[in-house]
Amino acid sequence: MTAKTASEEKIASGKKRIHDEEKDEGDQEICDLEDCSGRRLFDVESLASAIEQAAVCKECKEGSLVLREDGRMGLASQMTFQCANCGEETAFSTDCKTGRFYPVNKTAVFASKLIGRGYAGLSKFCSTLDVPGPMAKRTYEKCSKEIKDAAVLEAKESMSAAAREVRELNNCEDGALADIAITIDGTWMKRGHSSLYGAVFALSWQTGKVLDYAVQSKFCYECNYWENQDERPLVDYQRWKASHICHNNHEGSSNSMEKQGTVDIYSRSIELNQLRYVTMISDGDSKNYQSVLELKPYGDVTIVKEDCVGHVQKRMGRRLRDLKKSYGKRKLEDGKPIGGRDRLTDSKIDLFQKYYGKAIRNNKQDKEGMRSAVWAILYHSASSDEGLQHDYCPKGENSWCGWQRDVAKGVQTYKHKSPLAPAVVEVIKPVFEALSADDLLDRCLEGATQNHNESINAVVWGLCPKESFAGLNSVETACAMAVARFNDGAHSSKHYEEVWPQSREVCF
Repeated sequence: MTAKTASEEKIASGKKRIHDEEKDEGDQEICDLEDCSGRRLFDVESLASAIEQAAVCKECKEGSLVLREDGRMGLASQMTFQCANCGEETAFSTDCKTGRFYPVNKTAVFASKLIGRGYAGLSKFCSTLDVPGPMAKRTYEKCSKEIKDAAVLEAKESMSAAAREVRELNNCEDGALADIAITIDGTWMKRGHSSLYGAVFALSWQTGKVLDYAVQSKFCYECNYWENQDERPLVDYQRWKASHICHNNHEGSSNSMEKQGTVDIYSRSIELNQLRYVTMISDGDSKNYQSVLELKPYGDVTIVKEDCVGHVQKRMGRRLRDLKKSYGKRKLEDGKPIGGRDRLTDSKIDLFQKYYGKAIRNNKQDKEGMRSAVWAILYHSASSDEGLQHDYCPKGENSWCGWQRDVAKGVQTYKHKSPLAPAVVEVIKPVFEALSADDLLDRCLEGATQNHNESINAVVWGLCPKESFAGLNSVETACAMAVARFNDGAHSSKHYEEVWPQSREVCF
């Protein structure tokens, strides 16, 4: 047998690749005619050619049928079969219109919301597929409004179900108020402190589900449009003014949106869900908490603040980095700078931050245990074979401290490596004192976090990306859709089916 030449191998490889591609394209699921449903994409010329060759007129039984497009309504078309022999015509539509809009158009709008792209994204998608452009911009906005209304209804029902679940977990009878803990956090569409839109979500600490949310806006497109018109027809302006509902519901800075949203959520908690949020788990910003205390939503009932461990943990890293930056190349008592080998390096700061978070989480409901664990981080790092400082390290054979394990076992195998310089210890000690203070540790006893809030924030801005500008309607739609998705997962919604009755399962 002779070996194949390079040319023969190249030809064989090419044939195999073509065969595999044909197999991949043809190796699809084949459905019975009775099960065929949904929508397909057709090349109109290919479809017209197939109909002309395979179909005949039902009247004269001789002439072939010619396909003609008479009109287009977004992604739906009005078509006509015409007999080439007798001229008999049969009109039909590519989609069955239900209500104000064709289902294919509204489904396309809904899909653009799911992928976080608006009208421009839908138009680009259609042009890439060589599909006639979507509906007019005005029609798109009307569809968006109906979708938002359906999403809001779905979100309200989802939050009501979440509230009932919390009441059941607390064995709360009908009509009675349940005192619960919530995690609350704000998020903004634009990074920084210049965003036009923001949202605040309140989640149950027990279940991690959304109980309420508030969307804040400090901009209204319509008001801005009319105010910037040099000449505006009086009749048109008066007609608009009579029916206009301003979208601007927040006065003040973007940063204060979180405070206003928190106040709104607390002020309606009893009326909305028969719940009292007596424990607020949030970041270190005390303005939100202070605003709730001033509101007194539950009279003389005390509202307690718990800090998010994740945010508290970051303080260790931030303060040590700021301290290192402030010292720069300035010499410490030992004549060396704060940074360098066996000193305060970036990797050492990262370790301190990590271990500080573990010290809090591993000692829930034990303030003295937390404090000891925090100081153990510093003194364990400063220990050497000549200067032992393991008094704060946990004792026993299962201790994370190697020296304490040796003591429990009665051996001496542990060797200290790269101890932190004493001069550096004295400089960073005030940071550990501040982060092990009573008032701070009291707010961390539950070991609570806002991780669920961060998760739903990510869902919201996945539906309405921050890098693309969007209006209030898009932000409100994204928030409402995110609530249902976060609480209940992918499911079919009766409210979306009411918007377009022929819709199939809607997974978002």
